[in-house]
Amino acid sequence: MQTQSNTQQITIYTLTDPRTNLIHYVGQTKHPRDRRLVHLRPDGQSRRAQWLRAVLADGVQPVMVILEVVSTQALADERERYWIAHGRSSGWPLVNTLDGGEFGVGRIDLGLQRLEHFGAVDDLLLFAVDDCAEGLVKRIT
Repeated sequence: MQTQSNTQQITIYTLTDPRTNLIHYVGQTKHPRDRRLVHLRPDGQSRRAQWLRAVLADGVQPVMVILEVVSTQALADERERYWIAHGRSSGWPLVNTLDGGEFGVGRIDLGLQRLEHFGAVDDLLLFAVDDCAEGLVKRIT
């Protein structure tokens, strides 16, 4: 008999400004495609929302770059904190207001039933980092 795994993968990702190729945000999600759609509809007055509106107003979309995929929430929190700290120490112009690892704080899990509000999922571009030190990315679909 085959056993089903309870493990759900959690993605650590960045949002990069295509106008400058600079990383502005580090986050984590269990649903990268859904989360990217949420980022394309910025709400509120956070630094992240203001930056996203500015990018979108120029007719371009932020690029989601997948840094890591991990299997536990504890590891996801740790890695998100690591990447935010790494980004800050490397001079990335991050709009993150928290240090990371605050899963569930101020986050909304939209669920698949609400995807129709954000449009089709099939045409999303997701990227994965091949070499983080060099910032090389490749498209994954």
